[in-house]
Amino acid sequence: SIIFDRIASSPATCGIQASSSVADGKLSFSAKIKSSTGGRYDIGFAVLRDNCLPGAGAYEDVYHNVVVGLSGNYENLSTSAFDLSKDVESAVSSHEMTLPEGAKIEDFSVVVFALRQNVDDVDIDNIVRFPAGGSVEYAYN
Repeated sequence: SIIFDRIASSPATCGIQASSSVADGKLSFSAKIKSSTGGRYDIGFAVLRDNCLPGAGAYEDVYHNVVVGLSGNYENLSTSAFDLSKDVESAVSSHEMTLPEGAKIEDFSVVVFALRQNVDDVDIDNIVRFPAGGSVEYAYN
């Protein structure tokens, strides 16, 4: 497939370590990366929700993987982008969002992605997904 061909031709150059917690109706999450090659990177995120009820005239009874939070750097490096040396860990990038009242935490998951400058382009170098309240240890995908 196209995705597996892309992974084989451009493997991840960084691992992502991320965690999240829920308290007082807020979802907090943080991430850091470690590069095997060095380069210019940025960390972005998305928050997904399952079991969303549709509005009138919808095609489905319930929707899953609905993006309810997204960092502004999903296509380009932000002003927070940073240079990282080989085998060095980045600083922690932290974010927080308020959950809708009455929301069930098990319906949410966090996606963290690492962007990498590639000459005149920006690539999604690596990406991880984990349940809200969970964590992931340096996954290389």
